[in-house]
Amino acid sequence: MAKGVETKRKTTTCQCGREIKVHRRSVKYQTDSPMELAETVAEVNAALRGGGAKPPARRKPKARSPILDKAMSAKTPAERLRTVAEALLKKSKDFGIDDLKPIAGRMGKTPEALLKMMLESGMVYESSAGRYRLA
Repeated sequence: MAKGVETKRKTTTCQCGREIKVHRRSVKYQTDSPMELAETVAEVNAALRGGGAKPPARRKPKARSPILDKAMSAKTPAERLRTVAEALLKKSKDFGIDDLKPIAGRMGKTPEALLKMMLESGMVYESSAGRYRLA
């Protein structure tokens, strides 16, 4: 019987009442989504009972950048953009479009679109050719 468990926990309880030590078990599937975990556990249990093929092992997606994690915690799109700009400016006194590429791709936008939104809102200004600072 398959069971979904938070990997941060040290133990969990089986349906039969036994205590299972999580750190000794091999993790076959990792996700942050409870819905996705429930579906996968149901599929594996069905496969173990002979009701279907066992789904392929899936791994946890790559970790996001700390800048993106902090930006996604902001409530509004404007706050997200400001958080991104502030985080980029902690590394150096100004940033360029190349610095936005890894973040923009993960946010589902182009670096040019992010920069345009920042400029139009008056959040950043062009300090020199291709370099921007927080307004």
